[in-house]
Amino acid sequence: MTRRRSRSIVLLAAAGRASSFALPPPSRPRAACLPLTTSLQETGVDLQSLFGFSVREDAPRDISTVIDWAAGMGVQTCDGFALYSADEDGKDVYAATSRDLPEGSPVVCVPADLILTGMKAREELGAATYEAEEDIASSPDALDNLPQFYLFLKILMEYDLGEGRMYYEWLKSLPKFFSNGSSMTEFCFGCLPPYAAEVSLREKQRLKLFVEALERVPFVSDVLMKSDEITKWAFSSVNTRCHPTPDGDRCLAPLADFFDHSSDPNAYLYWDEGMNLSVYTSRDVGAGEAITICYDPSLMYNPSDLLARYGCIEETAQATFAKYKIDDPTQEHYDLGYDPSRMLVYKSGDVSQEVWDVLLYEDLGKEDRAAFHQAHVTGDEGPKQQYYGAYGAQVTDKLRRHVAFLVNELDECNIGLEMQLSMGWDKHRHPRTPLLIRHNNFVRSMFEKALENLDAM
Repeated sequence: MTRRRSRSIVLLAAAGRASSFALPPPSRPRAACLPLTTSLQETGVDLQSLFGFSVREDAPRDISTVIDWAAGMGVQTCDGFALYSADEDGKDVYAATSRDLPEGSPVVCVPADLILTGMKAREELGAATYEAEEDIASSPDALDNLPQFYLFLKILMEYDLGEGRMYYEWLKSLPKFFSNGSSMTEFCFGCLPPYAAEVSLREKQRLKLFVEALERVPFVSDVLMKSDEITKWAFSSVNTRCHPTPDGDRCLAPLADFFDHSSDPNAYLYWDEGMNLSVYTSRDVGAGEAITICYDPSLMYNPSDLLARYGCIEETAQATFAKYKIDDPTQEHYDLGYDPSRMLVYKSGDVSQEVWDVLLYEDLGKEDRAAFHQAHVTGDEGPKQQYYGAYGAQVTDKLRRHVAFLVNELDECNIGLEMQLSMGWDKHRHPRTPLLIRHNNFVRSMFEKALENLDAM
């Protein structure tokens, strides 16, 4: 989420000495449920004594040495780069600058040999992982899941080997508490509207897939496999902090993983020919301002998917997915714009043309569907407007009922959340409650405005 300078912040770590970048600023950016196991807390196993630090949700996060460690590993940072926390317990940490940075300034450069990738992990871990790979390769979204599974396995191995390993200081700096879908509880799912609950549960099921695949990796210890705390932490660390690479892999880049998300970021990732990863400012950034990147452009207009994948809310987003789902969409639906990044409801209450086109298409008979689709793909507005003249009121009523249903669903979800708060919110039992309320209220505000507009038609 975007940070603002007006927020209360605590400096956690800063670069001791500025380092100059050898790279010139680029002329343009490159494109860059179900736990299977039990809690080790219940069995009396002390993660801190066993592995050097605990990854339980309430365990402290150690940021104190990560910048110096990164510098020693060849990471370059700009003068003024620092890590801050917006909360007292230091769980929510983000990168910012204590000095003004002009547009095009280098912020961080991570050398290629420090960057973890799925392919590197696969080569390092070897043939013993190939049976597990078969399970992942047969899953939906295998191209995305495979590199992330290997990064997940790499994190587990580094944690298991403990202090003295190359990435130990960085591992200590990773979050312990997450709010993404894989970290949610049944209570969380029950407090979300259907679409948000569905995509969040999908992340939980991906975690289950990864944990089941561990059973086919012979060198994974029983302690790791039997700890839902460890596997959930490793999965969420990868899922919320990895970035795509130009060659289709996924990577974890130490220190470049502290940048917050924004739909209007002030920085971007840049890969050079040697696969070194740099972060450059895309506009002037003032002293005290958080440095932000866009995690995934396809989620810029989908707060529910952003919550499910990354566990954050982007309240500056200007639109949200209309949450209209078709069970078996055809190519014609996709041609008309059936896609979460295009089927939008805006803060103003306006509804994207794609929503209208898809809803109208759904109401037509077979022959009329073909004619409407043909007019759409050829850009012939005349026939399309004739269909809107005949069916416009019907489609408006259908959309009104859909939006009203969503507003009602969000109201019902918030009743349970507000009751939890009124009874004395237990942050230990349901620590994600405030974030869920923010998500529901943010999405509801857009649909409520859309309903007002539709009622006025």
